[in-house]
Amino acid sequence: MFLRGMHVVGAGVDRAIDADTPPSHPTSFSAKDEVSNNTLYQGLQRLTVGSMRIASSPGELMLYARDQSEIPRFLRELMFSSVPEAVVQAETPEVVLEVLRFASSTGLNVIPRGSGSSPFGGSVPVNGGLVLDLSRMDKIVKIDGDAKTVTVQAGARWFEIDHALEAHGLSLITSPSSKFSTVGGWVATGGVGINSFSRGHLSGNVVSLELATPRGEFVRFTPSDPGFMQVFGSEGQLGVVTTVTLKAMKISTHQHPHLLVFDDRASALKFAEELASSKVSPVHIIFESSVRVELTNRLLDKPRVKPGEALIVYIEGEESETAFDDLLKGAGLTGEPEYLARYLWNERFFPMKIRKFGPGMMGLEVIMPRKILPAAMLEFERLSSSLELEPLFEVHYLPDGQAMVLGFFMTDQGNTIRYTLDSFKSFLLNKKMIDLGAKPYSIGIWNYAFSNAEDRGRKDELRKLKSSLDPRGIMNQGKYFHLSGRMGRLSGLIMHPSLMGSLLRAVLMLSPITMRLISRA
Repeated sequence: MFLRGMHVVGAGVDRAIDADTPPSHPTSFSAKDEVSNNTLYQGLQRLTVGSMRIASSPGELMLYARDQSEIPRFLRELMFSSVPEAVVQAETPEVVLEVLRFASSTGLNVIPRGSGSSPFGGSVPVNGGLVLDLSRMDKIVKIDGDAKTVTVQAGARWFEIDHALEAHGLSLITSPSSKFSTVGGWVATGGVGINSFSRGHLSGNVVSLELATPRGEFVRFTPSDPGFMQVFGSEGQLGVVTTVTLKAMKISTHQHPHLLVFDDRASALKFAEELASSKVSPVHIIFESSVRVELTNRLLDKPRVKPGEALIVYIEGEESETAFDDLLKGAGLTGEPEYLARYLWNERFFPMKIRKFGPGMMGLEVIMPRKILPAAMLEFERLSSSLELEPLFEVHYLPDGQAMVLGFFMTDQGNTIRYTLDSFKSFLLNKKMIDLGAKPYSIGIWNYAFSNAEDRGRKDELRKLKSSLDPRGIMNQGKYFHLSGRMGRLSGLIMHPSLMGSLLRAVLMLSPITMRLISRA
């Protein structure tokens, strides 16, 4: 049995949950909440654990019908019932567990949600159901200065954790590019982000985590337990992450970001590889294309960053700083002014600022081997050009010769026809990169067409673990393993990797004629 070796904590910390316990008094609501009288709402009212809020008014439920994904609304509504039937805003792990027990007993689909900052639709319903909002479960439970660890609830934001650690002379080891996202959300969607180049995947910086399961128990995972790695990137299929203990580190006394601007991309990428394999041991390396640099200048009061292909390099420690200076001298390179380097390094947590020039963005977020990076970016640009798009890149260097590639182009969601065509163009660009050897960073809804690029062995292991922890299959139904919607699996058929993949491949093979038709439609 898959649970062997895991730590089953039980039904609760301060109380045992008994399905036969008499119902407590209904949760109170203000007038603006427009209390619903539907059966689901009444059933949730009878739950015996407090510290939660139930939302069921139409206006509030609409807020949970999307995340940061840029998909035409009519397409989303045609394929899916994305408005949940109810939302529970939990404040304690005990509430989460009792909601899961209720959902399991009724067969109700549960969609876990953090801050909804993912652009792939992972926290959006596909056929109604119950959204379990963890954003109120945000306590920083304990900071252990001696052990250099911090225990937090899943709804805690990364910036709040970093601020709390600072008072103890500690800092996070790694974090996502959005510090306003939640810990549980990053565990569920991937775990690759800022400082991953030197400090690795989030899983390597987790001491333990606790998962509330539809079986009605908490399961504690440590790195030595079977199933620990499957929790990361599981996209809400196994249960709900409630508590995580993270490793922390002493705040470095020597922190120095550097900005280098190159006339051509080949030179920038060549130096980045030399740096990655050098004795400098940079904490993080980011590449930004010339179009990305141009948009940064447009955000400022006047052009301040020299036009070109940019590298942002973050260094900690005097020894690494000296080694970096020697590497620059040997290559005949000079860094840009320090204030610009610090500005761009600080802006890493606000990547969406450039959306104002769209006023929307579409594109891709993939993991690929760095050895194919130059050729892949060139192919991306060629296809973008045939589609009359102007792409921009942001590349985060990762260990083991990998890179996270963000390729974007601007769009306008106010123009329905253009927006719809741009959505299809985005699929074409994703398909091109997948065919070259990339893998989607996360699946959700909108990357399901490329889910066949996922590691099959990992997928099988996740399926086995799900059958143990979620035997009735209530967690985030209709995603990851298969896609369904308003008309069951028929709704997701168009997005099936075989069908969508064949369609996209045919369109790409028929270029440039089809490219011209699509771009000018």
